[in-house]
Amino acid sequence: MQERNSEVFELLRIPLTALGMVLVGAGALLLCYVGYLVYQVINHPEQVRIVEFLLAQVRLEDKVIFGVAADQVFEVNWSQSMRTVMFVFLGVMMLSIMASILKTLIVAGIQILRLAAGQPEDPVKRTLGASARTGAIDRGD
Repeated sequence: MQERNSEVFELLRIPLTALGMVLVGAGALLLCYVGYLVYQVINHPEQVRIVEFLLAQVRLEDKVIFGVAADQVFEVNWSQSMRTVMFVFLGVMMLSIMASILKTLIVAGIQILRLAAGQPEDPVKRTLGASARTGAIDRGD
């Protein structure tokens, strides 16, 4: 039984390695692109299409807040700078969410590569976990 499992694992080693490398490579490339987009959103928001589209949708005469308080009607309209700040903030938040997803993609690829190499667990985590369980500290003596 053990021999059969070893044979199956040997057959899966090459596809797992390829999958891990594709995940890490795609994640790294997309993460670089997200970093470039964050730079563009912060420095030149008018050149990013999604920000440009959102800025075109919200007109300056649109009301942000309006209502009646103590029989007094009030309204707050968009200013150019407030509109830009809000959309830049939202853009950076969306890009940070995308970066977190891509980070997970890269970590999954690395774990698959470790599995394909026969190292299912990170040796540093294993060492730290053992010392945390025993309360021992490895001083390298």
